[in-house]
Amino acid sequence: MFDHAHLIDRIERSIEDEPICSVCHAPTAVRDRAGRLWLECSSTPVDEPLGLRGRLAAALRPHPRHLVLDLTEDLAA
Repeated sequence: MFDHAHLIDRIERSIEDEPICSVCHAPTAVRDRAGRLWLECSSTPVDEPLGLRGRLAAALRPHPRHLVLDLTEDLAA
């Protein structure tokens, strides 16, 4: 089970470890996707890319995306 101090510490550490995107140098952000917290480039769209150009750009030059916390594990316990 996660407590608030642990959650905040993990989020802050992940942002400190990778504060900017290595591809475009935009700041990173923590986003919730279906109960999982991901550290992502803030310039990437929240939804999946649409169209051929968007999908090709995402595949050829992916921006960082790292799992910070899986909150669904906490709910199952």
